[in-house]
Amino acid sequence: MTALAYFNMFPEFTALSDETKNALISQASACLDTSLFCADSGYVIALYAAHMATLTSVRALNGSGAVTSIREGDLSISFGTFKSTSSLGQTSYGNVLLQLMKSAGAGVAMDVI
Repeated sequence: MTALAYFNMFPEFTALSDETKNALISQASACLDTSLFCADSGYVIALYAAHMATLTSVRALNGSGAVTSIREGDLSISFGTFKSTSSLGQTSYGNVLLQLMKSAGAGVAMDVI
């Protein structure tokens, strides 16, 4: 599967144009050495693109960390603070990448945007 096909499986990004998705995927591709992961390269790139998109949207909302709770009645959304020195620990997509790196046993250096 392509990175775009994986990215399209993430429901929170359905409103993004294909142009925006492709730009995120291109940026993610330039930042990662996918050979260091024990997963399909398209999936790894899509995860990093989703990680970048999530960081961008969260910071645009309020400059806080990831969503920690959501309530429906009288609508309430709570945000945590950024706790990790690595930006990967700040989103669910980044956490999946961290797990993939650990399972591959790779010591990984990557540019984090």
